[in-house]
Amino acid sequence: MNKQQLGIKEHGYAFIPHQIDKEIIQALIFKWIEFHNQPLEHKKTFVFGEDGGYEYKGPESPDFKENFHFSLDYIEKDFRTYNGTDMNFFNIASGFLHENKTLTKEIVELFCKDSLSEEQIEEAVMSTQLRFLHYPSRDFVEGGILSIPHVDKGITIHFTEDAPGFQILWKEKWIDVRQMANHILVYPGLLGQYYSKCEFPALCHRVVNTKETSEKGRNSIVMFIDPGDVTYNKKDYGKTQKTFSNGENYNIHFKDFKNYFTSLENKVL
Repeated sequence: MNKQQLGIKEHGYAFIPHQIDKEIIQALIFKWIEFHNQPLEHKKTFVFGEDGGYEYKGPESPDFKENFHFSLDYIEKDFRTYNGTDMNFFNIASGFLHENKTLTKEIVELFCKDSLSEEQIEEAVMSTQLRFLHYPSRDFVEGGILSIPHVDKGITIHFTEDAPGFQILWKEKWIDVRQMANHILVYPGLLGQYYSKCEFPALCHRVVNTKETSEKGRNSIVMFIDPGDVTYNKKDYGKTQKTFSNGENYNIHFKDFKNYFTSLENKVL
């Protein structure tokens, strides 16, 4: 993959052709819907933790949604006796992660190859998390937000969505972005910006409510890759939703940007 041809610098993201079977993507969405249609009490038994699990944010939250995170570590553990719906969902998610390790590695190398060792790249691939999201239907309000403006932690691969509403902030304007057929959407988060030494800015994005999503809700599948041995210093600088909510990171120099991070292993660029 060629960085220049992908156009990341021109509009903040890349659409990359892929060979993932459409039926697999459709099956992932279908099995996710079957899972999240189960009672909330059952879903909450899959406690959200570092390796994955279920997360619920109720109607009182400005980010009303439910998620399930999978990592290879999470789904290779035997937590409890699952029902058939759970097993069908977990098995297809597990297979998807295993089958797309090569793609994940290529994405990490795209942003971070000049800054990370081969071992660190492999570690990033193995710690990848697949995230399933569901935004329930709600009353339509002009300008309503499903997901507030934010930047992601690492690098994000956006596999699919079943409704409109995804927007990016670019050149001080919010722009609608819809998935291209037979392509994945890839964009850097904070670690993508850090390990590219600010060559590529972490893309600020949000999800808005539309008449379609207000009636039917919204499902999507993304993959989070968190490379390297640094992390954003939330303790000193606050949540990224406030620190970089309007693309404040887009033109920052790396010598200033790296001050927002703390090392996990006493190693910095």
